[in-house]
Amino acid sequence: GGGEFDLSYYVSFADDSLVSLDFSDFWFYFGAGSRMAASTTFNYDLERGRALKLADLFKPSSGYLKIISDACNKELQRQFKGEVSPDAERIAGSVEDVVGDEKKWLVSRDGFVVVFDSMQFGPSGSGEHTVTVPFDALKEAIRPDGPLARLVK
Repeated sequence: GGGEFDLSYYVSFADDSLVSLDFSDFWFYFGAGSRMAASTTFNYDLERGRALKLADLFKPSSGYLKIISDACNKELQRQFKGEVSPDAERIAGSVEDVVGDEKKWLVSRDGFVVVFDSMQFGPSGSGEHTVTVPFDALKEAIRPDGPLARLVK
């Protein structure tokens, strides 16, 4: 037997009313070909005392998932340009799986961040990939009464 487990976290955003955290865990067990990695995000509204959901950030029927998906597809294709893998089809499939997942997004000062685990695109221990969608691109979709409204310039 034998193996290892490591849990770490990253504070993407924190102020008096909102905290956005990314928890990453890496594990390896004897006989595995490589380390495994996965992340879970946690976004909390300190003013309302509850975990945030995407519906708290964006107006319903604003098309926010399409805006985010389009931005992720474009940026990930740029990130992987010239690589053999992943191809556009695999990127699109991963974007479809991840965008809208309540445990795969963060808030940063620069925008709305989508987190893709390493196993979405390559060797499972290679680390996560992120795409930051600028608040500007989401301006029309952001709820005026939601926690992101004050971050949009």
